[in-house]
Amino acid sequence: MHRTLTAKTRLGEDSIVVIPLLSDNEFSSEATPDFDHSKRWFLQAVSISRKGVVKKLQAQGVPEGWKKSPLLRNCFPLTLNAQGRWTEDAKVRLDDDLGLVYEPKEAE
Repeated sequence: MHRTLTAKTRLGEDSIVVIPLLSDNEFSSEATPDFDHSKRWFLQAVSISRKGVVKKLQAQGVPEGWKKSPLLRNCFPLTLNAQGRWTEDAKVRLDDDLGLVYEPKEAE
């Protein structure tokens, strides 16, 4: 079937579910977290659709250990440093009041 004839199921940008993890969250990409860890992390989940962030996280993939967890198998870890900034791009940060914040690029 031609691709233009297939039904589209989404009208917006791609979105993913991320779990913000600070460096003290005992995260290991290979280990399968127990149910209590999975539940605690899943309750912190955030849905994001920022194209650049989504593409970077999709390229990294879901950790192998998380693929075995019913709660986390479709989630991506968003690893944050001690200041709450994403380790891959410091313009993405977690704010206690605002949630996930994308800072604008500075004018050069």
